[in-house]
Amino acid sequence: MQHDFDVVVCEAGPAGAAASLFLSQKGIHHLLFDQAVFPRTKVCGDGITPVCTTILEQVIPDIKKDFAEKGKTKKITSFRVYGLNHKYAEMQTSDFVPEEKNLLFTISRFVLDDYLLKKASDKKEATVWQNTKLLSYLMEADGVQIQLQKDGEPVSIFCKIIIAADGDRSIFRKKIYSNAIDRKQMVAAIRAY
Repeated sequence: MQHDFDVVVCEAGPAGAAASLFLSQKGIHHLLFDQAVFPRTKVCGDGITPVCTTILEQVIPDIKKDFAEKGKTKKITSFRVYGLNHKYAEMQTSDFVPEEKNLLFTISRFVLDDYLLKKASDKKEATVWQNTKLLSYLMEADGVQIQLQKDGEPVSIFCKIIIAADGDRSIFRKKIYSNAIDRKQMVAAIRAY
């Protein structure tokens, strides 16, 4: 059977956009879609760890320079971790991130996600759809049948592989792992503006 795309990436946040950039780097024709229209706000801790920066530099070598020029990042030197009892511990990044190259930064998801999506959209291997919602999917012997709603209209896509980058409310996660997330075993970070 003919595939519409080799790969479909579900959602275009940092994980999905990065996956798209890696696919483009390897010359793989793919669809990246998201239900939002970018730029969009996203509640988050806004942190970029050294590992994330290292990964992103593999597909965007100038990412640190881009952000430094735009003044959109903030260097993190300390932060507080709060418990449910409202007590907190203050930590210095120098205590566990010894090298200058491994600095922690924050950047608004409004800025970061839009930047990454634009980088992904610039690649000829990527087809990018915004305002597109995943309705359902069906695994078949030779690929995945996906039902989407693009700009309010139904669309059916057939692909070889789907990458689920759609977060904790993922349709894929719920189907593969049906147990609810144990909120007692979860940590959340939210940046205040």
